[in-house]
Amino acid sequence: MSQATLVERVSALRRRLEELVPSNTASLIELSPRLRQFQEVCRQAQALHKQVQVVEAQVRELGGDNTLSGHQGHELSGPKRLSWQTWRWLLECRQCLQSLKQVGEMLATNLEGEQRLLDCYQLTVSMAECLVRGVQALPEGALEQNRVAQGLGGWVMWLKTQVAAMQAWGEQRQRVVTHVRSLAHAIQSLCQRRPVLNRTLMAIAEELAAADLHSSPLEMLQPELPPERWAALHGWNTAQVVARLVRWHRELRKQSVLVILAALLHDAGMAAVSPEVLEQEGPLSDPQRREIEAHVGISAEAIRLLLPNETWLIEGVLAHHERLDGSGYPAGRQGIGINSLARLLAVADTYAALCSPRPYRAALGSRAALLEVLTEAEQGRLDIAAAELLLGLSLYPIGSIVELSDGCVGQVIALNQASAESLPRAPIIAVLLDRTGQPLCIPRYINLGEAAAPHIVRQVSHQELLDINPQGWWTQMIPI
Repeated sequence: MSQATLVERVSALRRRLEELVPSNTASLIELSPRLRQFQEVCRQAQALHKQVQVVEAQVRELGGDNTLSGHQGHELSGPKRLSWQTWRWLLECRQCLQSLKQVGEMLATNLEGEQRLLDCYQLTVSMAECLVRGVQALPEGALEQNRVAQGLGGWVMWLKTQVAAMQAWGEQRQRVVTHVRSLAHAIQSLCQRRPVLNRTLMAIAEELAAADLHSSPLEMLQPELPPERWAALHGWNTAQVVARLVRWHRELRKQSVLVILAALLHDAGMAAVSPEVLEQEGPLSDPQRREIEAHVGISAEAIRLLLPNETWLIEGVLAHHERLDGSGYPAGRQGIGINSLARLLAVADTYAALCSPRPYRAALGSRAALLEVLTEAEQGRLDIAAAELLLGLSLYPIGSIVELSDGCVGQVIALNQASAESLPRAPIIAVLLDRTGQPLCIPRYINLGEAAAPHIVRQVSHQELLDINPQGWWTQMIPI
């Protein structure tokens, strides 16, 4: 082989290497803080998992078989014999720790975006360790043990409640991850005109239709690439809104499962949009705008492939970007030319999009997004009746931390009951911080549905609550 040929081959290999591993590592540098954060969370979770195993071993050794011989010679300090009541609390603590290990395993495999769950996990492990140390400090006599064990019983009950809440929260998050993954796979297949079994998508829609959504947070997932995942995440966000609205829609509520299915797939065509267009921060060019607008036809075709006989679903998805004043696309329809499904999807799609961040703007809060949608309805672009259904959304569901108009901060603990024909009323609040930011020794309960009660100003994030009162360890608890 000549030297010139060898040089050419080396140059070609170098170019190929540059493509695979660029010498310009700016993109890697941008990514490194997130990677470092992820690695730190992994390290914390693994350390806590080991701590749980140590505490569990201590509980097992302290509990023994509850006989004198069963305790003799154990390496831990503490009473040589436990009373029946103390032993029973230790057994319940052991069961909690088994469940806590499962939460730790879940955290170790699915950590992204779960910093708050990790904080709760860390707090619960520490409380379990304190409980073990409390048992070690118990006196020898049964009467004295039983008296002190009453306090340990309250500790164990708190531990059980916290672990159960973490398990439920983690399982719900895992279900959402699984549903979004299934939805993204289905969207990709439908956009490529490959057959999809509709029972998986129908099961997701049925679960959303049957869920007690007004007692659960409306959490908008941040859309991210690749395009089919972007379409799935926005479809999930919109379907959550639709599932909450359709039960009050006189015409569509009897077909709620199909309506929710349409919401899940209404933006399936966005999977065909290039990532560069989805990530663009500036104004779109005419070709880029046409590429975006083409997604409604692809989405309608996806519905046609899935449910060819449901023409009203196909028409609704095709027209969900039409506007009553004729300013929408793809056909510029007006008024009665837009069916009820398209009108409902337009409202839910707009609201969900406003509540989610985009490359060119930050996400709006729930109240600001609601006002924006109502403004568009008043100006004749969106259906007023469908937009007013948003007023029934539980913008502050159970567990939300909110600031009140009198300056206090509290947690939503219950929702005033609503009938099938009426929208939900204002919630019931447990006031946790007074107007100066100091925690109340005993929560004060307020029914915001009463005439003289204050009103909610805004929702307070978990991090902001910690900033207001960093010493408030209770802010790391999972809302029950």
